[in-house]
Amino acid sequence: ANEGEISAVVRREQAVALVFGDGAQVPTLSNAGTIGVGATSLDRDGIGVLVEEGARVPEVVNSGRIEVQISSDAGDAVAFRDESGTVTRFVNTGALTTVLRDFDDGNDATDADEGEPVGNGIALDLSRNTSGVEIVNRGAGNMVGNVLTGSGDDVFRAAGGTSTGATRL
Repeated sequence: ANEGEISAVVRREQAVALVFGDGAQVPTLSNAGTIGVGATSLDRDGIGVLVEEGARVPEVVNSGRIEVQISSDAGDAVAFRDESGTVTRFVNTGALTTVLRDFDDGNDATDADEGEPVGNGIALDLSRNTSGVEIVNRGAGNMVGNVLTGSGDDVFRAAGGTSTGATRL
């Protein structure tokens, strides 16, 4: 359980604030605090919480804040990404926020200063799940970014709160 603050600030590399690696067994991840990422990179992702392949985290309860802000041309801002496919329930009464800004490397000789970023703001990436996911956004829950699920029988329950972004079930 996190009731404090976990943060990562990175320049030029992928930034991840909290990682559950291969072999991690966490029945319920509970966040009542703040998990934040601030990153600047030409083409790397910024990720608030990452569940890697081989980890097992079946349930997530977020009543706090997971916020990712990146400046990038091609990287994604991801609040929560499950690469293990084991998350089957995600309850949000807090905030999942992604902010993506254009990368400016200060060098006019590169293409990094051209146009808008092509990366995505992703609140939830549960696309590796094949058994089905239940997503509950209730109360003051706020999701800013796309919501991606896998090939299973997925359900999105909205009982209050807001969700801004595309939802792919």
